[in-house]
Amino acid sequence: MGYKTDFENVSKYVQGSIWHWNNKRELIPGVQGMDRPVLIISNDKFNESSGVVTCATITTTLYDSPVHVPIHITADCHIQCEQIQVIAKEELGSFKGLLPESVMAQVKEKLKIQFNIGADRNTDILLGITKQISNLDKKVTGVVNDVNASVALLLEQAERGFGLPNVETDFLKLVLDLNSAMEKIATEVDKIKAAPAPVEAPADELEPIVRVIKSRTGQKHRRYTDEEKAIITDPATTVEAIMEKFGFDKPAALKTKNYFIKRGGGQSDPNTDRHKGKRLTQAEMCFIADPANSIELIMEKFGYKRTSAQNARYRCRKILKEKSNPSS
Repeated sequence: MGYKTDFENVSKYVQGSIWHWNNKRELIPGVQGMDRPVLIISNDKFNESSGVVTCATITTTLYDSPVHVPIHITADCHIQCEQIQVIAKEELGSFKGLLPESVMAQVKEKLKIQFNIGADRNTDILLGITKQISNLDKKVTGVVNDVNASVALLLEQAERGFGLPNVETDFLKLVLDLNSAMEKIATEVDKIKAAPAPVEAPADELEPIVRVIKSRTGQKHRRYTDEEKAIITDPATTVEAIMEKFGFDKPAALKTKNYFIKRGGGQSDPNTDRHKGKRLTQAEMCFIADPANSIELIMEKFGYKRTSAQNARYRCRKILKEKSNPSS
């Protein structure tokens, strides 16, 4: 699925636009991190008045999911409608493109599945009945007041000896109004009985989401011990063993294993090169932090991609600064 790159008529952050996210946030297992493209999904009125936008992340890791929308930017990728981020506009870099309305419509449908949002006709019908009853109450009150006035006139005329007036028409009008209102209520009730059930995501679409949520709960809401990290990163530990021990499905087990392998195994060490899994020496950190050395040179020396080199420079400068000012 393609996307538009013509952005001449768009002068602000709008729903459906794709931007590069300069993500400097701390990596959390199960939450999309690192620099990546994102899709703005918040409405334009909010986007115009706020300093932040709501986005869905985009990934080149492709796997079947009922809440993913496939597109092609520089490569095949998926819009992840389950990975929602609130991002400051200052964190957004270059503009990448604008989704066609047809693709944005698919995103909105996937968001409905993710958040289990469906149209409920019964609510509208019940509100209509409430309005009918309110109108009926006003009508009955008016008729009762008219009847009271007629009775008062009857008593006044009786005291003066003019005889009794005929009030049958007033009561007949009241009965007719009540009958008409009850017929309308009965019609609305019949509509409720005949109306289809509220629109909900089919069970076969919700089940994979529930399974994924269950499998990732451990990743998002717990810290792994060093022993657990060692087990996960041990080459002898199979993916099936990780699935059994932690209750993950296969994609979650693979993702967890790769996550810790990329970050150097079980031990958490600020001097560890997260992209190659080895501890950087003091000289290597000084080389990376040195502004005289270009990003391209760091990429060539350590085999990094550009984003990895930029992140490594940021980390090394931070570590060296902390070592030189331990009291701060």
